[in-house]
Amino acid sequence: MGKVIVKVKLTNFIDIENAENGIIEKDKVRCTEDEAIIDTGATMLTIPKRHFEALGLRYSGSEVTATYANSQKARRKIARGVLIEIMGREAEVECIVEEKYDKILVGQISLEYMDLHVDCKAGKLMPNPLSPDMPLIEIL
Repeated sequence: MGKVIVKVKLTNFIDIENAENGIIEKDKVRCTEDEAIIDTGATMLTIPKRHFEALGLRYSGSEVTATYANSQKARRKIARGVLIEIMGREAEVECIVEEKYDKILVGQISLEYMDLHVDCKAGKLMPNPLSPDMPLIEIL
């Protein structure tokens, strides 16, 4: 399967709350749009430092060990309060901030929250066929 690339919108979730509470104007909510690679082998959303800075995010104080495709490992900082939107579905998630690479990678956690699946035959991202209109979350 080739790369699955989609358009994503990232928004500062704290800005959204501040706008809803009248602390800032709605047009001051920081967001970015860019192409992202859907990485079914990744766990978390990973964003380049330039998006982190444009969104005005803050580090959470947490770090994770990231394992790369070439098997190298590195400690990376975590940021909270990112609202990711793909195909009209959204999720508020934590993200890894990557200083070395310039691409957004969407991992399994974000995909699960939005109930999006990769159609391997077609090489594209699609809503879960069982819930085409809105995310379906199973609680067992």
